[in-house]
Amino acid sequence: MPSVPGWTLVVAATFAVVIYLSSGPLNDPDVWWHVRLGRSILDTGHIPHRETWSYASLGHAWTPTAWLSDVTYGFLVDQWGYRSLIALKLAVCAAVAVMLLRLIRRTGASSPAVAFAFALTLLPLTFFLRERPQAFSLIFVVWLAAQCEKVRRGGSVRVVPFLALEWLWANVHGMWFLGPVFLLVAAAGDLADCRRNAVSRFRRHALTAVGAVAVAAITPVGPRLVTQPFRVQSAAHSISEWLPTVLWHRSLAPYLITLAVLTLSFVRRRHATPWADGVWFLAVVGFSLIASRDVAPAMILLAAPLAHGLDEVVRLPASARIPAIAPALLALVGVGFAVGGMVSEPVIAATQPTRLVQKLGTLPGPRHVLNDYTVGGLITGMQPRASVSIDGRTDNYSPAYVGDYLDALRLRGRWQHVLATLQPDCALLPVDSAMTHVLVAEYDWTVVAVQDGYALLDRGPRGRVALSEPLSPLGS
Repeated sequence: MPSVPGWTLVVAATFAVVIYLSSGPLNDPDVWWHVRLGRSILDTGHIPHRETWSYASLGHAWTPTAWLSDVTYGFLVDQWGYRSLIALKLAVCAAVAVMLLRLIRRTGASSPAVAFAFALTLLPLTFFLRERPQAFSLIFVVWLAAQCEKVRRGGSVRVVPFLALEWLWANVHGMWFLGPVFLLVAAAGDLADCRRNAVSRFRRHALTAVGAVAVAAITPVGPRLVTQPFRVQSAAHSISEWLPTVLWHRSLAPYLITLAVLTLSFVRRRHATPWADGVWFLAVVGFSLIASRDVAPAMILLAAPLAHGLDEVVRLPASARIPAIAPALLALVGVGFAVGGMVSEPVIAATQPTRLVQKLGTLPGPRHVLNDYTVGGLITGMQPRASVSIDGRTDNYSPAYVGDYLDALRLRGRWQHVLATLQPDCALLPVDSAMTHVLVAEYDWTVVAVQDGYALLDRGPRGRVALSEPLSPLGS
């Protein structure tokens, strides 16, 4: 009977836990509008370039950066319903896990280092392997990490396959720009170490990076895709996942361990740390600090160096070999529980106020909704008779508007001006929010229904917000 190192049980247990945790109900606030967009593209054969859903940004230029992911979501829901998205989530999770393990094992690290590097990298990814296009991007990031690992060690990428996968990535999700950026970082590290011997390789990789940007400009979305990541970052600067990373948050403990291990490995080396390793470490860490959502790809990009670092810092004993069937059965148990949860649990998480969104459709309409940011995608995706003030497509709104609007919901800044400019006729907000209390107590709005901490409010004939100053565009 084939045997494997005993540390493989850690790998199997990690996979089982992660695949099970990914089997829960749909809970991402944006998946709903992704499905609606995918269905629209399938029905019309056209990728929209102007906003038509949100009354707060009608006519604004729209650049769908994940149109191919959206089409996938729309097709699956049309064919097999929303539960199929949970199955897709499990498949993506399994793909990331298998590719990540392959990446780490190729480093030649010891079996204990492989096991712990795999666990430290994969477990935190459960927060990001959700029903959203970003999850597809993580597959590409693992591929990119393998390519850059080769470049940092003096190898070269195959240009045509690299550009082909970059083009595909650019159609799947806006994180495609990591490809050319980190290819250049890896090539720069190689050049710093090998100098003249690496000049031709650096030139080749620099041209490949430029080519990756060029192919992104010829996707069906058009050249706007090239600059769209900067627009999204600018517009979403007030959204929690786009805020600078707070490293001491408890959910980032595995990432802090990764940084500590790598730092110790650099300090304890008897020889000078290669430029390729130092430049890569600094670039990836710097990228991870820009926004909390960047931590997931950063952990993947550091997975291979982490395995090397663990071997240098911690001397874990080699374990006895065990029958290969033991970790295989453990992984299969995780898959079994995941499939069971996918089939038996509710499709949509109880935290999503779906009943209120359905109730919204029964009100005389169409309706302009003053909504909490976290339910904007649900309303946009599931209630075409309503038009939201904001949703997860933050690049459809001006950066100033996003900031003003989120402040207004907390009764900060020019909140009365925001209300008077938007003139919503209903609202879907947290029951205990300051805005909910003000609308009911001061503007005579009526609570129509309540569900799971959210309230649906109707303005009524006397609830119109008067304006005490001349109207000017929001965010001006």
